[in-house]
Amino acid sequence: MRDTHITKFGLITLILASFSTEALAEEWKGIVPILATRSDVVRLFQNCEDGTLPCEFNLDGEQIRIVFSGMVQDYFYECSKNLPPDTVLLVEVTPKIPIPLKSLAQRYSLKRLGNTSEFSGYVDEHAGLILKTKSDNVIQLNYVADASKRIRCQSYYDDPLKFIAVVTHCPPVSLEGPSEAVTAGEILNFRASVQPDPKMTLVWTISGGKIVNRSGRQMSLDTSGLAGQTLNVTIQARGACSVENSLIVQIGPPAPHRRNLLRLLLALW
Repeated sequence: MRDTHITKFGLITLILASFSTEALAEEWKGIVPILATRSDVVRLFQNCEDGTLPCEFNLDGEQIRIVFSGMVQDYFYECSKNLPPDTVLLVEVTPKIPIPLKSLAQRYSLKRLGNTSEFSGYVDEHAGLILKTKSDNVIQLNYVADASKRIRCQSYYDDPLKFIAVVTHCPPVSLEGPSEAVTAGEILNFRASVQPDPKMTLVWTISGGKIVNRSGRQMSLDTSGLAGQTLNVTIQARGACSVENSLIVQIGPPAPHRRNLLRLLLALW
């Protein structure tokens, strides 16, 4: 009987310990990085349903940015390809009023990351919280995966300092695509390239046509019905800073066999 009591007590202790470990994960209003997805964000905040745009919104005076797996992250960080689609990687919160650092130091086990001439950084790796501070006030909170979940995308979280880095020069974004006039009806392929940024999202905009495939830094466009038009394709990289690039493509008439097919279809109609 005594052995049974010890066994039950040990089991209860293990269960409580597992709950305690899970509680280390710091959530932001119900969103826990690596566990939550875009559908959770949409359900809780009615924002960010469009997966082709950056997830940025205002909530009670705070500026919120949420970064999901996919988009351009699967180009920078291979591990994000192995996560469920639209997994939350990061929640960045810029408070309306700076928070005294000492008030958070009482709650978290903060470790100093380093500083620039103006900003400093602190991290609680077990909770998954990275702070950006100025004059002993927190001006930005970054909720990331905690220590137990970080291994699922280690390369994304390996350097906490990059989440609070100050960008003094915005790196350019390049855009590759057709360099000569094309015929209407072709599928055109475009590719963007930009330096790694854990908070980056690529946004494609077009002046005409139909996007048939879009995945992070690559995009395919159907030019049907654009004969004689000038197509403008723009890529915008939004992260620590925002930069864009554009390509202009002249669309010629459809190929002869395509025109004959159109005439035949019109005659039958």
